[in-house]
Amino acid sequence: MPVWKWLLLDGIGASIMVGYTLYLGRLFGENAPLLKSKVERFDLVLMFLAFAVVTTLVVRHRSNKARAEAEAEAASEPGTDLARTVEPYSSGTGTAPAPSAPRDEPGPGSDLDDGPLGGA
Repeated sequence: MPVWKWLLLDGIGASIMVGYTLYLGRLFGENAPLLKSKVERFDLVLMFLAFAVVTTLVVRHRSNKARAEAEAEAASEPGTDLARTVEPYSSGTGTAPAPSAPRDEPGPGSDLDDGPLGGA
């Protein structure tokens, strides 16, 4: 975008925002006593809403933290799928490591598959 076009659009946007901000400041300044009396009626409701929002955020944060700790603990136990680690990127090349080979587990139709009845 050319600089002159950016300056033109930025100037138009700034003049709109300045005018809008001055209008809102005047509107709220002239009606401050009326707004104060209306807010005083609802301050108990506003305090309850603020308490509810803060409580929700704290509970959600603790829940996420506990879930992350449980996943980290499960990942440290051997034999879980989460215990598989990925090799770090090789230094200097900037490429990801090759994917690891699949596990040697019997699949459907293999000689080691006993079927749904456990072998017959």
